[in-house]
Amino acid sequence: MRGCAARRAERVAEGWRLHLSDGMVLAGPALVLANGKHELRGQARAQRGQHVGLKLPLRLSGPLAEVLLLPLRGGYAGLQPSVGGQANLCVALRKADKALSTPEGLLRTVAAGSDLAAMLLAGAIPVRKKPLAIAGLPYGFLHRDAAHVDGTLFRVGDQFAVIPSLAGEGMDMALASGIAAAGAIVAGEHAGRFHARMRRAWQRPMRWAGLVARLLDQTPGGAVRAAEMLPLAARFVAGRMRLGHGA
Repeated sequence: MRGCAARRAERVAEGWRLHLSDGMVLAGPALVLANGKHELRGQARAQRGQHVGLKLPLRLSGPLAEVLLLPLRGGYAGLQPSVGGQANLCVALRKADKALSTPEGLLRTVAAGSDLAAMLLAGAIPVRKKPLAIAGLPYGFLHRDAAHVDGTLFRVGDQFAVIPSLAGEGMDMALASGIAAAGAIVAGEHAGRFHARMRRAWQRPMRWAGLVARLLDQTPGGAVRAAEMLPLAARFVAGRMRLGHGA
């Protein structure tokens, strides 16, 4: 269903009722929380973080063929190829900064973080008037069920684990957990057992991604120099942030 938002979910005797923004109510035997970094009223995660995420679509002066991780003051950024020759500039910060609330301020700050960023962003044209923003990101959050868990409430993607943006495989984790949740529901698996299985699989990549994110936050220049000097070690660490090593 497009153009319609989920407002709240309520538990009823026969399962779940989902209330939508247009007044429609959907019913089903199980509920899958797949609402990304945003919370659903009444079903908030147990942890709230301090990080701020920004996203700005751009038209670059030259082609971009790969995802690049860029250090900057107060956090780190990623530059990703997008459709139609565009690129997305995504930034993770420890705290909000008014100077980054405009496209010009955001581009200027990221460009100042490294020579590579300055070169790539030279002549970049913002597609939006303001960056998209989200606050309270709980990087490192990994869901753990309470003692009495509802066996029909399944968490997937960022609702189950919030891996640091651009340091881990957030999109792959979202897809993998969604597919796994669908299989669990069809098989009649209890949500608690599903969550425990996912937690075991994701603990290792979450720890490695958290380490890399902290290094980029606290010593961005040092992290970049270490990767340049020890490329095999950097490749080893990158591999440990992937799902295949955590399964």
